[in-house]
Amino acid sequence: MHPSLELFQRADVHSLPVSPLSLLAAMKVPVLTYGQYSQAAGKSLSYLLGRFGPDGMTFPIDGRLTVFYNELNDPGWTLAHELSHILLHYRPKKRSPLFPSPAGKKDPVEREADQLAKEILGPLVVLHFCGVSSRRELRELTGFSHEAADYRFAELEAFRRQRSAIVSRDDLRLVLQLEPFITAYIAQKAKKKDSGLDIFQENTSNIP
Repeated sequence: MHPSLELFQRADVHSLPVSPLSLLAAMKVPVLTYGQYSQAAGKSLSYLLGRFGPDGMTFPIDGRLTVFYNELNDPGWTLAHELSHILLHYRPKKRSPLFPSPAGKKDPVEREADQLAKEILGPLVVLHFCGVSSRRELRELTGFSHEAADYRFAELEAFRRQRSAIVSRDDLRLVLQLEPFITAYIAQKAKKKDSGLDIFQENTSNIP
């Protein structure tokens, strides 16, 4: 099954951009900002940054997984990343905390979570059928940062060169899940183009 399909079905997701908060709510995972936890636990922000890292962390409290995140640092990406850890790496019997990696390093576990987070926020097959044609359009559609959109757009171009991947059964099931949105999105783009409004056209003069 496509990595996003079961999750989208469970959370009743039918459009982009995807809200990681809504996905976590559908999974009944408590979520607290650093600010909320700081007030509730009487801990300083510097303590939380030192313990959880600059972005976020997931660990069980009273046997229940809880996500903590820094609301000042791209919370959408952080929440998708922590959700990916829950789906991929958490072992209920061990109840082991998911500690953040040291700054500047990416171990295989972190890379796996990053990859799934990208598929949750911007599934390649959906971006393809939406006709995404620029990094700017990808940012507008998914909420990716500039840097993340650059990487994801390169992955989208590579995906389009792999024709067999485009027509896989799991990919098409995901497309069907979001078909009304995709159809409306394409129609909206065509209407704007006919009106001479191409709001996703990028200035490529400074792009090597």
